[in-house]
Amino acid sequence: MPGKGLFIRKKLKGLLNSLFYSGDAYSCPICNFSSDIMLATGKDYPIIKEKQIIGAGLRNTACIKCGSCDRERLIFLFLKDYIHIFEKENPYKVLHIAPEIPIYDKLKKLSNIDYVCGDKFEKGYDYPRKVQNIDITKLEFPDNSFDLIVCNHVLEHIPNDMIALSELYRVLKPNGIAMLQVPLSIANETTFEDLTIKSDEERIRFFGQKDHVRLYGKDYPNRLKSAGFSIEILEISNKEEYKKYNLNTLEKVFIGKKIISD
Repeated sequence: MPGKGLFIRKKLKGLLNSLFYSGDAYSCPICNFSSDIMLATGKDYPIIKEKQIIGAGLRNTACIKCGSCDRERLIFLFLKDYIHIFEKENPYKVLHIAPEIPIYDKLKKLSNIDYVCGDKFEKGYDYPRKVQNIDITKLEFPDNSFDLIVCNHVLEHIPNDMIALSELYRVLKPNGIAMLQVPLSIANETTFEDLTIKSDEERIRFFGQKDHVRLYGKDYPNRLKSAGFSIEILEISNKEEYKKYNLNTLEKVFIGKKIISD
């Protein structure tokens, strides 16, 4: 998560951009700003095209005003249209891991939910006061604590993702929902991981980012099931909305549910 100073600078830049780049081609559902262009975000590495990695790559999808990218707008639409987060009543408890700034900025203001957010703190970063230092392989919450968990583009950073998934499942309430997005190769049938790959260059070459430790494949839902989750895969908006919000038409939402049978 960016430091507070960077966050403030980005907001100021967004406000200035919004004065000059309004239009009708795209609409951001998070900040409700419309523009004719969106800005570049992401990195352009050969592996991303070669392995057709969804949720990665260089693309013009950053909102002029709030800076949200396509995958963050997908999160927001899921929370608004599927979870109906703005209509929930207390006590509805949410755990948000590595909170995306545009989403964090919305959820922290809601009085109708109990919002807990955290990240694994690293040197060189400062974190907003509300963000806790959390290691998702060792969650310090009781069993069955949260109605909703939002954990996106986190698992690919964790050497033992199955421990992390088991912990997320443990703290999810019965009938609770977890949104669990990852960069996903639609060209690979199986997930590729090799913990002996440690250099930045080799990780970029094989995984698409210097701090990733695996590249998930089409077997990703099976990994979620192995941790105990019941899986639902969603498309949450129609094609016209994808175009309007400048989303990736290939990206689906991976939902893990904790279904407890009687």
